Amino acid sequence: MKNDQGWVGAIGVLLLSACAGGGGGGGGMDRFEGTYSITSYTENTMGCDVPGPSVADEHPGGLTGVVVNFFVDVLTLHPCEDAADCAAVMADAEANDSIPFFGGFIFETVTGNTATGRVTSASGFSDECNGSVVNFTLTLNADGSIRLESRTHESDPFPRDSEGFCATEDAEAAAEGTPCTELTVIEASPF
Repeated sequence: MKNDQGWVGAIGVLLLSACAGGGGGGGGMDRFEGTYSITSYTENTMGCDVPGPSVADEHPGGLTGVVVNFFVDVLTLHPCEDAADCAAVMADAEANDSIPFFGGFIFETVTGNTATGRVTSASGFSDECNGSVVNFTLTLNADGSIRLESRTHESDPFPRDSEGFCATEDAEAAAEGTPCTELTVIEASPF
């Protein structure tokens, strides 16, 4: 699911922003903190076998990585325009232990030089629900550059739960084994 800026993960960012607490910086996540200039941005909206065409002109020119605490530490990666804007976003996020209310990516787990995260959505206007699962993988390269891959899986239709809601757990189960429908690849270097 995309927001009006084309960034995946805005729903997860908004939901987690509502319950922000204090702290930050643990679990090896801080190695990803910094400001980055986007060097490549591609989208394949027809599948995930190969990267798609460049869409860099349609997106901001940078990314800011900051660790904030939402009851647990999470790494957040959000768009910014240029080096000055990225530095301002980072300073604000660190000072307020919060992140902007526009699109971005959230990573809950770090193993070595790889961070992973997921955003699941579920909705419906009748008895049938639909949803999607977007998995994020962020890799920190030896030269300090980063590579982000975002893979979207649409769920098969599923029924509302016993309380009448379209539950994200059911969306995840219904997306299990479905083909990847969209691949976004972003590469960026430190400003």
